[in-house]
Amino acid sequence: MILRYIRLLLFFAGTLAGTQIPVVVDNYGQLVDAHLIEAQENFRGFREIADHHFAGSVDALIRHHEASSDTIFRQEGESIRRIHLRIRHLSALSNAFEMGWGSRLKQLFISGERGILDEALVSHRYVLPIAVETLVFGSVTGLLLLLVIEVMIRSARYLRRRRGRGDIAKKQGETHNSSM
Repeated sequence: MILRYIRLLLFFAGTLAGTQIPVVVDNYGQLVDAHLIEAQENFRGFREIADHHFAGSVDALIRHHEASSDTIFRQEGESIRRIHLRIRHLSALSNAFEMGWGSRLKQLFISGERGILDEALVSHRYVLPIAVETLVFGSVTGLLLLLVIEVMIRSARYLRRRRGRGDIAKKQGETHNSSM
């Protein structure tokens, strides 16, 4: 009887934990977009220079800086390159985030940017929004947790029974050998 209550409690705990997945995913996506907007804003002046002097080619602007004999100007070219690469990276993350839940989860758990994920987790507030996604993720997580626990319990019972049969067979063999 107690085992049923424990299973029920674990299901509800898994369900509540699963409802947080869509919230963290949304926070992560908002942070990716915020970092992208910030990087684009920081890059705007360089973009305008590239538009005015290099027909919009940021790569030409970077090459111009790198070819300079002025050390400070070359270092500035490296800064421009880093910001430009950051914008490309964040744009790719943002675009992938728009492809649906599979892409979002892959990005969050496998290929996402760890710094932004850490930021999303630190700023996370535990809420229970009533939305289809949270209900689905919560239910699936609860069921998966319950399934894993059920498999573990049944495996333990199977191994215990099997070990018990082995002990009985050994005793029967010992009894049979001693009677001879």
